[in-house]
Formats: sequence, C-alpha cells, structure tokens
Amino acid sequence: VAGCEPGATASGVANPAGAVLQMLRRTELFGIVSILLSILLSEGRREKSSTATLPQTVISLSFQALRVLNQVARLDLATLQESLGACRHQEIYHLLVCLLDYCTARVQSGKPGQDRGQEENELLHETIVLLGYYCLQRPGNQSIMCYGEGQTLLAKITSLPLHYFMEEKGRGVLFPTILATCFGSMQNLELLRNEMNLSLLQKYLAAKIQHSKPEQSSHTKLEGAKGGVTSSATATDGITGLAQRFPTALWQEALAFFSDEALIAPGSKAEGKAEGDVAASS
Repeated sequence: VAGCEPGATASGVANPAGAVLQMLRRTELFGIVSILLSILLSEGRREKSSTATLPQTVISLSFQALRVLNQVARLDLATLQESLGACRHQEIYHLLVCLLDYCTARVQSGKPGQDRGQEENELLHETIVLLGYYCLQRPGNQSIMCYGEGQTLLAKITSLPLHYFMEEKGRGVLFPTILATCFGSMQNLELLRNEMNLSLLQKYLAAKIQHSKPEQSSHTKLEGAKGGVTSSATATDGITGLAQRFPTALWQEALAFFSDEALIAPGSKAEGKAEGDVAASS
C-alpha cells in the first residue's frame, strides 16, 4: 500500500509479505550471492582444469539459489535489484560470468539425455532469467552487460547455441533477457547490433504483440521495475513467458527501439551462425 511501511498495511495490520521483503533487504537476500560465489570460486581453485566438473551438490545448490533469487524478483523486483545494486555489482557480475561460462561449456559438450547436462541446462536458464531481472529498467544495472575485459556478458549470451535463436523454446528463454538488458540503453543496443541480427528480436516481439491482443486482459503482467508478478504463474511461464519478464506496457516502445537500423548488420554472429548451419545441412 502506498505510503505504508514495508511491513504494515493501511489498517496497521502486519503484512507478512512486507515483513519478508524487509528482511530480504536487510540481509541482502540472505547473502545468497556472496555465499554462492565463494563456493564456486573455491571449487574453481580446487579444480585447476578448465574442463573440470563441479560436484552435483554444487550444481543443485546453485540451481536452487538462483530459483530463490528469481522468485524474489517475481514477488518484488525492486527488492532484488536494490539488494544487488551498486555495492554488489562486482559480485553479481562474477557470479553470472562464472555460471554462464561453466554451463555453456558443459551444455555444448554434453551428450543428449545426460542427467548432468540437463541439470546444467536448467541452471543456465535460471542464470539467463536472473540477468534479465537484474537489468530490467535499471540503467545502472544494464551497464554490467559491457563490463570487464575480454568477452562481455552481452557477447556471451548472444553466443549461446543455435537453438536459442532458431527454436521457440530457446527464444523464450533468451530473448526476454536480451530485451531487458538492452532496452533503453543506446550503448548496449549498439553492442547488440554487432553481435546478432536484430530482425530475429523484431520478429519475436512483433509476434508476441500480435498474439497478446485478444488475450491481453486475461494474461498476467509484470507490473514494472517496482513490482513483481501478481499471479500464480507456472514455473514454465516464469522462464519462457515474456509478460513475466518484460512489461507488456513496454512492448510497442521496445519494438520501435530495436527496429531502428535493425537490418544493417548482415555480418552479425547469430545470422551468420544460422545461415552457415542451414547451408551445411543442404
């Protein structure tokens, strides 16, 4: 309720959800990011080889930790973004880089049907979702996409395997995060143009806008950077549902934002990767 303390309602009755959010802010999300990063870095030092496999317990712990963070975002996005704000910028960056690098390498090298590959695939999806929530409508957080030396976070997510660009399920995981991390940032948009064919993003967003028109009133929406998802969305919707991860009110504006000079990148990575794959199979 506007004007009330986080832990109370207008009638003065304690608000359980507000109390939980207040505790999450005070404890910086129970220190999940710091603890998880410490564990991952410790395992990385122990296993010197770049091809080393993390213990199953660490993979499971990482997956559950990221699920908690993403659920906090759905409950109250501002709590996640502010708790992982400027003072945790370095930590969240290193955590995301660590998980993206490890999971991408394992998923690409794994054999279909392997249980471990499936676990790491699910962890990769939660990592991609968290990145989107962290950056959504927060220019300061969006700067993380161009941060550091070497391959940027934006380059990493646009270098994922082909099915994230060509298959509906893959696009449902990746494209909402690309929208959230780049929308409103000219710097990120310029970098994105060099990494992928923006027409893929354009077509995806245009199709979602067209599909949502007759059902807009019945679909749940992400209320914006200060709110969370206000419905009982399924786990699948939380991963691949665009409305759960990028506000519907921004879709038309985003379509215009990403349409600007969208077709002037014929040598982009994703387009070239897709065309090369098609050529090889013909």
